[in-house]
Formats: sequence, C-alpha cells, structure tokens
Amino acid sequence: MKQKALAREVVAVWWVDAAGFSDPMNLEDAKKEGSLPMLSVGLLVSDEGSVVRFAQDYYRLGNGQERVRDIEIIPKAYITKMRKWKV
Repeated sequence: MKQKALAREVVAVWWVDAAGFSDPMNLEDAKKEGSLPMLSVGLLVSDEGSVVRFAQDYYRLGNGQERVRDIEIIPKAYITKMRKWKV
C-alpha cells in the first residue's frame, strides 16, 4: 500500500537561553558572562499562542495516526529569529 507523502514544515529557531555557572569566579569575570545564543531545528508541530513546538521525528502509523517524538518547546519571548520551509 502506497502512503501519501508527509507534508510538513521544517523550522529553524534562533533563541536565547539562560546560562548558569557553578564554578567559582571573581566578580569581574562574572559580570562578563551572558546568556547563550542557541539554534534549534525540527519539524514544526505548532506555532500558536506563546510557544513554538517542533519535533525531531514525525511519522505515520499504518492506521494513519500521526506521531512525533523528541519535542522541543520554546517560549516566543526567547526567540530572536525563526525561519520556516515547506517540505
């Protein structure tokens, strides 16, 4: 049985994550530390409300049920840039 192609969007999300350091450092070095620029890529699950959700894997079972795994959820307030592609 031939299945229909899985039409989805791929999303690349540039975002800023919090940083923490547990090793001792002097105050001047601590003032130089900052947040972490991140880039995450996956198959878009949803872009609604205050978050973007995307998955590493997306597939369809034999009964037609859609499944995803390895989900990442990023608050939109943390996102600096986002790009989508139809696949």
